[in-house]
Amino acid sequence: MRPLFSYSILLNMNKLYFLGAFLCVILASGCQMKEESTTHQSDHPITLQGHRGCRGEMPENTIPAFLRAIDAGVSTLELDVVLSSDGELIVSHEPWMNMQIVVHPDGSPIGKEEQFVLNLFEMTTEEIQSYPCGTLRHPKYPDQTRVTTHKPTLSEVVAAVRDHCKKKNKPVPFFNIEIKSTLKGDGVYHPTPEVYAKAFLRKYLTLSISNYTTIQSFDYRLLNQLHAVLPEAKLVFLSEKKEPLEAQLKKLNFSPYGVSLESHLWDASTAHSPAVDGMIKTAWTVNDEAEMFRLIDLGVYDIITDYPTIMLKALNGKGMSVVKNGEQE
Repeated sequence: MRPLFSYSILLNMNKLYFLGAFLCVILASGCQMKEESTTHQSDHPITLQGHRGCRGEMPENTIPAFLRAIDAGVSTLELDVVLSSDGELIVSHEPWMNMQIVVHPDGSPIGKEEQFVLNLFEMTTEEIQSYPCGTLRHPKYPDQTRVTTHKPTLSEVVAAVRDHCKKKNKPVPFFNIEIKSTLKGDGVYHPTPEVYAKAFLRKYLTLSISNYTTIQSFDYRLLNQLHAVLPEAKLVFLSEKKEPLEAQLKKLNFSPYGVSLESHLWDASTAHSPAVDGMIKTAWTVNDEAEMFRLIDLGVYDIITDYPTIMLKALNGKGMSVVKNGEQE
């Protein structure tokens, strides 16, 4: 009786089986490699900065926003300061009363042109703080929790943050303070750089936060003056320009602690440029998860966001750790 299959047929079938199995292994390996390439794993701890506290969640640059950001778990509180007529550092993004976030003391709205006339540099701290902020619905951030508060001084922010962290048994986070200064604003919304640097440092140094604070500015003139007066200050160069970073950094008389760029300006060539070797690399303002992970893949580990709660959840979902440091209580 003849066998149903010859030995040669069986041998060929075995070859086909092993070839198929081998191809499956290769394909599976390729799929795994592709999957791993998009998991955005990073062993480097991420510094997450709450932009103006947490602008997407609470009215910007207010004490409630900073406390919410701390509770969310940020590494750093990013904020802006301007100078009042009585020499106080007021936490405010603009040196005027922005009509989108501030109203008159009687609650009436501020006019479009009027906002620029309400110059904080010409107002006392008491006058500035008589203007409520936080009650308006922000057109770009409709999910903000509205509160009735005022523009705080830097001293008030530091005190409130320390007190909150002590009650919550948390370390006080880092501060990243931006100083607003432009050539056109000299003598109008702020002093000239030489005078401004000294006025800022006069108040700043009384707060005892310099060990865990960075100071940033777009104005290279002001950064040069700050470095001249306080060489040990951790100064960060801000830029939103497309021109080569090397050329921009040549305007500084020193090598800065870090460079902070608008997020889309960070690409592989910029992130790995010798010009930024040894510097902290920061990106702003990152409100998209995919963009955040793109930056992390480039080696940009310092992220500024309006939505720290959302971004922290995304990082935790990838198993990435977030820097937790600052003043230890």
